[in-house]
Amino acid sequence: MALAPDNPAVLSNLATAAEAQRLPLEAADALRSILKQAPQDLRVWLRFIKNLLATNDYVVVEEELKRLLNLGIGNQADIYNNYGVLCANQGATAQATTAFERAVQSNPKHEHAAYNLATSYLSQGRLNDAWEAFKKGLAADPAGGSEQRWEALLNAYLTQSQGQDALLLASMALIQHPSSAKIQLLLAWAQFLCGQLEAARETLNPLMQSAPELPMGWLLSAWISAQSELPDAALQALQKALHLLNSATFEPMQRSLLLLVQRLLRAGQVAPLAKLIDDNAHLRLSERWQPLRLALDVLLLNSLKELSHVPHELRVAAQQVLHELIGQEQQPSNPEVLVDEEV
Repeated sequence: MALAPDNPAVLSNLATAAEAQRLPLEAADALRSILKQAPQDLRVWLRFIKNLLATNDYVVVEEELKRLLNLGIGNQADIYNNYGVLCANQGATAQATTAFERAVQSNPKHEHAAYNLATSYLSQGRLNDAWEAFKKGLAADPAGGSEQRWEALLNAYLTQSQGQDALLLASMALIQHPSSAKIQLLLAWAQFLCGQLEAARETLNPLMQSAPELPMGWLLSAWISAQSELPDAALQALQKALHLLNSATFEPMQRSLLLLVQRLLRAGQVAPLAKLIDDNAHLRLSERWQPLRLALDVLLLNSLKELSHVPHELRVAAQQVLHELIGQEQQPSNPEVLVDEEV
């Protein structure tokens, strides 16, 4: 016996097929038909709204969300929170933030909504708002915040060079997670950014003995050595950091790496750095590092003729690098420690 076209199972299969073909409007139509028969099915509602979000028609999405809330099924804060997650997954940051705000307003003790709101604020650089939301999450969370959530918060503060605030937050995080290697590393970065070189070294050294697999730990060790006028030790630590990098972690670290290399060049480490670049595939193949490598050849041979055979655009970039190398020294305002942010 053939199944009727309005059979929920058939409609669900039609929606699944449309989703597989990335046809969200068709999927939403099929799910809407299911909801006409089962308007109290929250799972179908959320799937329906998810497909509507993929059409980017937020006016329609808001109308359907209101319909869902008016039905009185499920918990209002849960619905707003789930809606916020759907928006965040679609890259609709503004809509996600509003949804999480509504969830927290509906239930200030909604742990997940508060944490999600904090994460949404962090993605927009709104640190003060993020901390306020994070505190609401902590108040409702018997575990005192997961290690990953603390890492995301600390990383955001360090990325914006808020070292003093990061110091305080790291101390709080370590109360909850005293054995976390990543949080200890973030504490060391905060100490470094605050100019506390000895404290950063004391935090970092035992950490790298117990967790030598952290590339950002070795990068920080290189920075501390460079700041302490120990270029050989800085180069050794930098080599270890580069050895541990992969394609996923290399790109976010490039800015800090470039600043460190510039500092080491001013310390006269031209030949070792040229070899370092040649020996590392990430550096050797990176378009951002090719001008620097050409600039090193100029410095090694003391001749601008080394640039005469390269394309104009690359030659100009290398000349700009040479100009920067004799300019004012910079600090690594963004350590760019990598963590997994949660939504």
